[in-house]
Amino acid sequence: DSSWRLGRPYLGDVRSKHFFEGGTIMVTAFILINARRDKIHDASQKILDIDGVAEVYSVAGQWDLLAVARVRKNEQLAKLVTEDMIGVEGIVDTTTLIAFRQYSEHDLEAMFGLGDE
Repeated sequence: DSSWRLGRPYLGDVRSKHFFEGGTIMVTAFILINARRDKIHDASQKILDIDGVAEVYSVAGQWDLLAVARVRKNEQLAKLVTEDMIGVEGIVDTTTLIAFRQYSEHDLEAMFGLGDE
């Protein structure tokens, strides 16, 4: 039922429904981090202490760490990356990816399922 949208701008997904019903849209970002090898463990622990960082993963490939941030406003994300995170000793470089839409396992099955249910 999409009647909740009548008379309101459409933002494109379920998150907009939460926003218009009094909730807050959370900004989710994935921050790819290169760190000095001798500081990876310490840096990951300090990154976890930053307000808004939900998870930190060590990863294989071009990057050393992946941080998942969830904040209420883009301004909070900007502060998190450009002030809080960049101040962590050992961080050499970051690239930030902002999520537009989240797909749950159920959503993906509906999109790509073979219809044999």
